[in-house]
Amino acid sequence: QKNNIENDGELSLMKGKVSTNIITSPVAGTILKIDHNLKKGSFIEQYQSIMTVKQNSNGQVIEAKFDAKYRPYIYEGASVKVSVNSTAFKNNFSARVAKISPDSFSDNPNDSRERRYYRVTIDSFDNVSDVNYLPEGIPVNVFATSKKISIFEYIIASFKSDMTFVW
Repeated sequence: QKNNIENDGELSLMKGKVSTNIITSPVAGTILKIDHNLKKGSFIEQYQSIMTVKQNSNGQVIEAKFDAKYRPYIYEGASVKVSVNSTAFKNNFSARVAKISPDSFSDNPNDSRERRYYRVTIDSFDNVSDVNYLPEGIPVNVFATSKKISIFEYIIASFKSDMTFVW
């Protein structure tokens, strides 16, 4: 009886070790590149990139950049308007924000006036039939129509951050 309890304890410990060492991708997709040649027993640092996975998509996806100063007003599920600047496709359509990058990125690190932006993924289109005609790789303008911003906040956000208001 004591042996069985010890064996069960060791077995559950080993199962715990195996489950903590399983690497799971946050997205379903195809592996494009393996960054490190991993072998049995290899040690991987936390947040270390080990492979590049191309996410499977259920249709077209728009990757947009929003200036970091507008981040408080953009949220997952927010409504956006997409405007296409093309002679072949003149339609505008509505969509929703699917994902926002957890951190901001530098727009041009070599520029002295470094601007930061958030990468936003848009994949929920309200009028799917129009989107199917949109060729891949065409530039679009994306306008967030958040209801979480007041007119005063919008006006203040457009001023430079180094300005001081005196009332």
